[in-house]
Amino acid sequence: MSRKFKIFLYGLTCVNLIFVSIIAIKLLNRYYKREWIVIHADMMESISPSKVYFIGDSQMDNLCGLKQDAKKIRCITAPGISILQLKELLEKGNRKVSPSKVFILLGINDLRSGSTVEHALKSYESMLQTCQKKFPQSTCYLISLLPIIESVPINNGLKNASIVKFNHGVKGFAQTKGIYYLPIYELISRGDSLPMEYTFDGLHLNSLGNTLLYQAIYGFANF
Repeated sequence: MSRKFKIFLYGLTCVNLIFVSIIAIKLLNRYYKREWIVIHADMMESISPSKVYFIGDSQMDNLCGLKQDAKKIRCITAPGISILQLKELLEKGNRKVSPSKVFILLGINDLRSGSTVEHALKSYESMLQTCQKKFPQSTCYLISLLPIIESVPINNGLKNASIVKFNHGVKGFAQTKGIYYLPIYELISRGDSLPMEYTFDGLHLNSLGNTLLYQAIYGFANF
């Protein structure tokens, strides 16, 4: 067997291993995300109606990690979850519950994955209708998406201009439905970007940023 042929076989084997690894990672991610939705949908059945709910993706999930007012707050969150996946999660709970207040921070994953602002807002409106049916007696607060650092790879080319446009649509839903909108973007943004001191990766808030976000929400809603 010639040296060139051995090199060719080695290269082909490496390519196949990389391809199989990518497929395996995608399947595992899909499986675990699906498992999260099923498990936490069951969890919703035992939630106390006296709680304040934080609902959303990893940005809200990280906020829940502060453990402040832990006896008051129940988190329905999942890293990487999309708007329609959250809608599905809410629909899986059969029992209507009545938390005093519901805070929603959701939508960044749809925009990062390439969804248009218009399509993401359509999904958001559908999710909001489900949320109001699930929590008919609760006071609802829609939290604006946070600014990002556009240049970091994790944001997949997403621009803050698209986030501002999405937030404008969410604010419109709040005005139409007579519910609260919390303009956190304007509070945190500096020069239409996420300040470095508030983030560890250009998308998610660090401890300082999460503390600021929590204090801002508490200041608006006083729960």
